[in-house]
Amino acid sequence: MRVGAWVLASWLQDAAWLEWVAPPGCTTAATVIGRVETLVSVPMDSSVRARGEVTHENGAPHLRLELIREGLADVRTIDAPRCEELERAAAVLIAVAIDPEAALRAPLEVAPDSASTPADSAPSEPKSLRPAEPEPEPEAQSPAAPTKRSRVDTRPFATGTVAGNLTWGPLPSGGAGISFGVNVVSAWVRGALLLHGAWGFRPATVDLGAVQMTLWTAQLAVCFRARPGGSGRSEFPICASPELGINHANTEDAAQLRDGTGFWVAALAGFGWIWPVDAPAALRLGADVGGVLYRKAYDAGEMSVFRPAPWVVRVHAGVEIVLGRVRDNGSSVRRR
Repeated sequence: MRVGAWVLASWLQDAAWLEWVAPPGCTTAATVIGRVETLVSVPMDSSVRARGEVTHENGAPHLRLELIREGLADVRTIDAPRCEELERAAAVLIAVAIDPEAALRAPLEVAPDSASTPADSAPSEPKSLRPAEPEPEPEAQSPAAPTKRSRVDTRPFATGTVAGNLTWGPLPSGGAGISFGVNVVSAWVRGALLLHGAWGFRPATVDLGAVQMTLWTAQLAVCFRARPGGSGRSEFPICASPELGINHANTEDAAQLRDGTGFWVAALAGFGWIWPVDAPAALRLGADVGGVLYRKAYDAGEMSVFRPAPWVVRVHAGVEIVLGRVRDNGSSVRRR
């Protein structure tokens, strides 16, 4: 709201603040003052003085407006096809000098970038100033097409593993062998059926020669897929599994051929490392440790009986390869 009308009216009555010279029929000081009144909303500052002179140049009205505020002079020149436009532009410039927020209420823009010149010095070349033309409205833009997101395949998939192993416990002095496995892998869990074979020897003694020992086991494992950050390139499977095994000893001597077979059952806990999990083929390292729940002694040669240890340790290293499924685009499925 504007300040009280009596403050505005009393100040506007002081004609000394505006000097206006214009040809007959063109705008007058009263109309300029009336327009200023509609734009300002602060008490009038008597330190602002204005002098406008309207002339005709080349058949069109031309305004030279000088604004003086706090001892500084600012000269503007405005050309317009009609006197009414000069009147509006002059009112805006004067109102902004009194109340800068008047620019927000002005019906047209007048650029206030002309340099101010001290009143006691020669003013610089005045700049031509015209009412600003309205800017064209920006063209409506069609909404951007949504970005395509690659679909992450979360369906279970199968892998195969081949590894070498070292086993201690079921054989007299440990053994080395090979392991095969098939895995069904989902987002956070994997199930595995693993077959292990290991071969070792019972060392020769004074009375008996060396005896070849063989171990075959079947392991059914369920593993949690620990993955740092949920989607890192490394996986650390943590597994639990039962295992069934068959021990076999074969000895040959001059007198006879003797065989012995023993069965055993174990419960294992395992852990491993698979890298990189986002590739069709990956390096796999792991270890299993556990206790033997059932173990049967068996004939390991003439006058010799072997009973497996009540524990088992196995370490293995190999590769894991994605099996039997491709993505919709025909490329090989990758780990997740």
